Amino acid sequence: MKTPIADVAFGGDELATQLVKQVFPAPLRKQVTTERVAEAALRGIERRAARIQVPRRWAPISALRGIINPLSDAAFERDEKLSGLLRQVEERAERT
Repeated sequence: MKTPIADVAFGGDELATQLVKQVFPAPLRKQVTTERVAEAALRGIERRAARIQVPRRWAPISALRGIINPLSDAAFERDEKLSGLLRQVEERAERT
């Protein structure tokens, strides 16, 4: 997807790109086009969907977030490399 946020996460910012690669498995790192997102949003609005999930491969993660989030938080705390990357993000955010 060609947006400022996607640009940062997918190569435009070394730290953000490292985090994405560290946290998400390869199938979840595949970019989605803005056209695909717009089409899905339009379809969802037309059918008055309670939720619009694009891409669909994220649906299980979303449905299980109450279980996955605490598990991933615990895993992140144990992973020294990831903890270091998160610390760098927090430090950078404090400077801005």
